[in-house]
Amino acid sequence: MNVTLRKPRSPGPWVSEEACACGAVYRRSHYGITWRMGVEFFDASNPDETRYRSRGPVLWAMRVLKLDAWYEHHRHCKPSMEAQ
Repeated sequence: MNVTLRKPRSPGPWVSEEACACGAVYRRSHYGITWRMGVEFFDASNPDETRYRSRGPVLWAMRVLKLDAWYEHHRHCKPSMEAQ
């Protein structure tokens, strides 16, 4: 059985899974997340000999990694939102 990889939480209300108060849009953001990174993250999260049997778990791992990078990148945008 695969361990459930949970999405990271937003650092605050100024950034969601779709957009940030600074004007950035998630879908247009690229953080260099690769298939290999997804495989390695998935494998590290599943310490047993369990391995993915389809591309779905790796794609989800890539989504979690990208969302984590997105939130980290926009963690400090809060002051811009408060100025509005």
